[in-house]
Amino acid sequence: MNVANLRHVHRMAAAVIVMAFIVLIGWAPEQVFAQSVSAGIPYDQSWKNDSGKTVDNTFSYLLEAEDSKSPMPSEGGSFKLTGNDKGTLDLTFTFWKPGYYHYKVTPQTTKKDEHYTCDKTVYHITLMVVNGSSGLELMSVTIRDDKDAKYSALEYRNSYHVEPKPTKPTKPTKEPAPTRATGSSNGGGGSPGGGAAKAGAAAQGTTEEQPDMY
Repeated sequence: MNVANLRHVHRMAAAVIVMAFIVLIGWAPEQVFAQSVSAGIPYDQSWKNDSGKTVDNTFSYLLEAEDSKSPMPSEGGSFKLTGNDKGTLDLTFTFWKPGYYHYKVTPQTTKKDEHYTCDKTVYHITLMVVNGSSGLELMSVTIRDDKDAKYSALEYRNSYHVEPKPTKPTKPTKEPAPTRATGSSNGGGGSPGGGAAKAGAAAQGTTEEQPDMY
């Protein structure tokens, strides 16, 4: 084999090595470097019950991927919160490469009792995954609602309220009716004609003749 042919063989071998390296680099991230990444999603559920009754205060929620590129967590997507509950939803995802991964959380509870008010806010979550010093790691968690307002946690406000029954007004007490006088209107007791008889006697006394004085 002459020198020209030998150089050609060396060039072909180098090209094969380069192509193999390119293929290895292109496919390795998804075939070899899949990694588990932990993500904490904050939540804050408040509960108010002013009815004085004991009622169910557990509410269900569902986390779903918003596109086919976003893997679901190993714990699944369903979770429940009871009463006043504030904390972090700890989930584990398997990612193959850095990027943005999109999810949404939807309330699932429907109460037949009309006195319930169930928060129906739908939240959209974006996980930002980057290459860290030891592999893939979570850089940030962003939470927004349907109106693109930003939140620091999944906030839900649920309540149970019963309107108090109106109180009946108290009836006013009746005053006693005035009593009639038992005596005659002529003044004094006796028969109705007694007054007239006395008046006649008085008149007769005034007409008696006086003795003549000599």
